[in-house]
Amino acid sequence: MTEQEYLSRLERALKDAPEEDRNEAIAFYRSYFQEGGTPVDTPEEAAERLLHDGKPTPPAPPIQKKSNFGWKLTVLILTFPFWIGFLATWFALLVTAWVVLIVVPVALAAGAVTSLFAGILYFSVYYPIGLQGIGWALAAAGLALLCWKPCLLGIVGLWKVHTSLGRKFCHWMKGEELHETA
Repeated sequence: MTEQEYLSRLERALKDAPEEDRNEAIAFYRSYFQEGGTPVDTPEEAAERLLHDGKPTPPAPPIQKKSNFGWKLTVLILTFPFWIGFLATWFALLVTAWVVLIVVPVALAAGAVTSLFAGILYFSVYYPIGLQGIGWALAAAGLALLCWKPCLLGIVGLWKVHTSLGRKFCHWMKGEELHETA
């Protein structure tokens, strides 16, 4: 709500108050807004309190938290040689896990296709080898179909975990509270 909206609603709510009190209250809240304050209560609540108490009381000043960002950044920079090795290892393991989760179903699908073509080609020359190739193709295709969904879920899960960790780290650096919904 803007300053003008707040003051006009306050003036309407104070229509039954004496003119001097009304002008004093509006002047008080106008100066409060000019100093950068934001009232916590609604104009109607403020008017109700002013009508019963007789004089305006300042809303609670906003609480300013001290930031530890500078200290945290300094500690991170000074301890860089210690944690960068762990971070690089963690990143290498993450990339390796993603590559494995991508390659396994793709390799099984490629093996199924090549075994099928090889089985069809050998079928005309020596049909037992051709049947074996077609069987291997069906087995590889079945395994590819069985493992593609868990691999996809693993990739997505790793991504979500690391974005969540990154978000938590950024909020920790800024000194903010993080409220996540499940």
